[in-house]
Amino acid sequence: MAFLGKDKTPFDVVQKETNTAEWLPYGIGIDVHKLFAFVSIAVPDYKTGQVIDFYKKTDINALKIEQIEHWICEDVLVGLEPPFNFVIESTSTYHFPFIRHFSSRMRPIVINPALAGKELNWENHLHSTS
Repeated sequence: MAFLGKDKTPFDVVQKETNTAEWLPYGIGIDVHKLFAFVSIAVPDYKTGQVIDFYKKTDINALKIEQIEHWICEDVLVGLEPPFNFVIESTSTYHFPFIRHFSSRMRPIVINPALAGKELNWENHLHSTS
């Protein structure tokens, strides 16, 4: 029997895992740079199978970050109750202002790209476990 990598997962053996989870009716991602940030929000319409994407580029200062929080909570995710989870990359210290200003209505999920590793190929990983 052939095995895939160091984990000794056999080829051609179907593995199935059932997990319970709460599916969120939105996805928020923030890509932070030194002088600006890109905010992306995906809101799926489960009835039609479509996803509505919202994008905004902003400067990084207190006023702009407050405006982004208002845009997310009051304009895009209308009718949903905070706190909202958002994913943000830990780029140096540039993500700190967002975490500080968003703390009342939003919860961060901080991703460190250095720890995520460049060698992980998600496409191969997903195909090998499906």
